[in-house]
Amino acid sequence: MFSTHVLGLVLLGSLAVQETPASPLRAVADGETANEASISGRYVYPDGTPGAGLALNLRGFPINPSVPDDESLWRDLAAVTDADGRFAFSFEPSPNHRVELAVEAGEYAVEDWMWPRLEAGTVCDLGDLPLRPFGALTGIVENADGGVLRGNWTVNAICTVPPGIQRKGVCGRPMQIRQSFRAEETDERFVFEGLLAGEVRFLLVIDTFGRVEVDPVELAPGEVEDVVFTYEGPDLNERVLVDVNLPVNPYAYPELDYVALRTPAGSRVAPLPNRRGRKGFAFDGLAPGEYVFELDDPRFEPVRLEGLQPGSSPELVTLVGNSALRIAVTDAETGDVPERCEIRMRLDDGTFAAVDDPWRLGERYEPGTTRMMRPTSYRIKLPDRDVPARNVYDGLIAGDYTLVVSAPGYATAFVPVPGLAPGELRELPIALGHGGTVEGRVLTSRGTSAGMNIRVALFVPGEETRGPLGHEFLVGEPGPELLGQGLERASAKTDVEGRFRFENVAAGTYVAKPIGRPGEVASVPLTVTEQGRVEIVLEL
Repeated sequence: MFSTHVLGLVLLGSLAVQETPASPLRAVADGETANEASISGRYVYPDGTPGAGLALNLRGFPINPSVPDDESLWRDLAAVTDADGRFAFSFEPSPNHRVELAVEAGEYAVEDWMWPRLEAGTVCDLGDLPLRPFGALTGIVENADGGVLRGNWTVNAICTVPPGIQRKGVCGRPMQIRQSFRAEETDERFVFEGLLAGEVRFLLVIDTFGRVEVDPVELAPGEVEDVVFTYEGPDLNERVLVDVNLPVNPYAYPELDYVALRTPAGSRVAPLPNRRGRKGFAFDGLAPGEYVFELDDPRFEPVRLEGLQPGSSPELVTLVGNSALRIAVTDAETGDVPERCEIRMRLDDGTFAAVDDPWRLGERYEPGTTRMMRPTSYRIKLPDRDVPARNVYDGLIAGDYTLVVSAPGYATAFVPVPGLAPGELRELPIALGHGGTVEGRVLTSRGTSAGMNIRVALFVPGEETRGPLGHEFLVGEPGPELLGQGLERASAKTDVEGRFRFENVAAGTYVAKPIGRPGEVASVPLTVTEQGRVEIVLEL
């Protein structure tokens, strides 16, 4: 058996529009463009004849899944191309939906298109869109000795979008077609149908090994190509793999010295860091028998797994930190507990891995050419849960952190938590104040408005030139477009007159500075008082 699953985004619609009831999407009409966006184009067969009568769907997908999907903001639309293969959609964009376009073209392949966000008044004319014959691929995965590789593995096929479709000047973008074949224990042959002709890249993913890049294949239109992939990795029948799940801080990996696999005779087998999508520990060259996995890193609750056998599916271990915080959040004036509160833990520099950390980037790591992304912070308190009045937050991992505590109507508090030790329960009272207001304008050197969408941020003095938390730079400093992300205490974009405003800024001394601007930009020092107001001018 085999299964084929097409991943990707969706193509565009027509002059003959079939609306769902009460749909905000409708065909283009004269004089109806002020609050609407439009998407149009024309499908053409390889011989130049129009792609008439093709069924299309224009769909919206929520950008932020936490925002309720209000049907009054978006409903999908079906359409059919006209006799000349043309289509046109006009609709009121939703601020919380990306737009994807799909077409059903029988035995012909099409590129998918998507729009991450559309503004009112946007006009997208895609011009002629080619319809191409499908191709197909079939093949097997062999061991190095020529035998069929059995087990749990997946082959991903990725069709490269032809250079001619990479148009400039249109607001949508064509997407690569992806298909995946998931093998069962007894499957020998994979099949991909409906692929775009041209170069097809492959990625072989094996549960107990990782990802294997495979040489691309040139697929001819309308033909079936047969391929053979050779797996040359470790002997999967001699491997035990333990995956690691870190639900709190997904980058606080265990130290390898505290991890071991015990043989039936009790001797220790050292782990290798396995760098798959979910990181884990690999143990190779094992004889048949039952093994015991042990993890005794002092930052985590101990883990012990018995009865592990080489060649079996990976085991998943959820690691739980053994540190905790007892947090009491109150109003600084009244001592009352806020009705709602959100608490995030920001990773500080001491939490970041060293350049030679085996978990960093795996085989892709090249000093001086790659940086690793890490999260700026993670939520430990959701705003719609019970108020954190002397609540204990356990399962935390030892390290250096800053708590970011927010409540409606209060100034956000940044509370240092340095050196949280393994097994420690730290008491942390936090009093929230109401803060002050900072407002101002960004002007040019001639004294005129610098315009809208210039981001201005407030920093603690000395942090305005540091690279953003969440990034690690192996050589030199980050460019100006990355400065401040994760370190700023407040940020906002200017309006058309160059004005900006920060409310409920905690009392203290700050530096205001435009960020993401090329070259040196002057900063302005300021002091915010409780419920005070400060007005400043920044010059580009």
